[in-house]
Amino acid sequence: MSPAPRNSSPRGRRRDTGDEPTSRPLSIQPGLSLVHTKLAGVASHPRKSPLKRLLVTLLILGTVTTAVGAGTFASYNASTRNAASTFATDASETATNSNTLCGTALSVTGQRPGDQTMVTMNLQNKGNVNGTLNVYGGACNPANTTDQSFFHGTGTISNVCSNLQFYVQQTSPSTVCKYGQGASGEIHGTAITFPLTITNGTNDRFSLTVDGAAHTDLDFRASTITYANTATDMAALATDINGAISTWGTAAVGPDSILYISSKTIGASSTVSIAAPTSQSAISSLGMSSVTTANGGQSTCVGFDPVHTISDFVGTYGTSTSTLGLSALNSTITNTYTLAFQLQTAADNQLQGRKATFDLTWLLQ
Repeated sequence: MSPAPRNSSPRGRRRDTGDEPTSRPLSIQPGLSLVHTKLAGVASHPRKSPLKRLLVTLLILGTVTTAVGAGTFASYNASTRNAASTFATDASETATNSNTLCGTALSVTGQRPGDQTMVTMNLQNKGNVNGTLNVYGGACNPANTTDQSFFHGTGTISNVCSNLQFYVQQTSPSTVCKYGQGASGEIHGTAITFPLTITNGTNDRFSLTVDGAAHTDLDFRASTITYANTATDMAALATDINGAISTWGTAAVGPDSILYISSKTIGASSTVSIAAPTSQSAISSLGMSSVTTANGGQSTCVGFDPVHTISDFVGTYGTSTSTLGLSALNSTITNTYTLAFQLQTAADNQLQGRKATFDLTWLLQ
């Protein structure tokens, strides 16, 4: 996270003369104003799934606390939150915006896995102090929808969060993919053939170069295992791979049986490539081959993938001290972002009648 800007004017500091208290609140009140545009989704009907609705509910919370004393510079920050944003696979699910100053940002119905939903967010710094804009998410809370007349999936309920793919595209003042496929270096191969047997000492290694650093002979299995053609075992394969790369990379296997590996950083320096190890190669078993380095920092988010999901976002950028840095947001300036959502294209019936609720907090520092 970028450091908070410091006020260099005389009002931003004072000298302790001993005649007055050493701290005093300042009257400067920087803040954020959130404006939203509702975009229509593509309406269609599922094969066997109930309809889904994504509702983004907005709550503006603009607060500032400042104090100055001898030798202390003021720090300014303001925040606004999209509270209790809800993605539901139940057509009857509704939500009421608790903030009367802001209408529903997004409401779509009749979607199915693979349909895309987007909302445009315009964020303006209405204060008189320049700052840097960041965003972070609250925990994704999965649940069954409340209408009992619809079927509720029987799989792991948290899968509704891990199957909700997500990206953040900045469209002004510049066009930059901030989170998602295109923001980070990412590689993927072809569909893995399941059941997949990984034999310890035979086909359990690969090598990665991430952000310019080489990591050779990565061993992701300590014992022999066979992964079945199920969502549970695909997730187990990704978990085993992440055990070997989680410091600097993230892996996921989508419902399409394709393995995706992404750098954890964003920007032009975010890169990843895969290569065969010196022995015990798992490259072909994982549907991969030695590939050209994939670069992040692209101007446009190029699509959705199973690595960049709501689960990943709130897990990586989940607190005010662990945020996704966006860009400078100076006084009176408005930045525009597109938030895009997609339920995995191959999502199955376990996600029927489920919903995911999460917060997004926009922080100006």
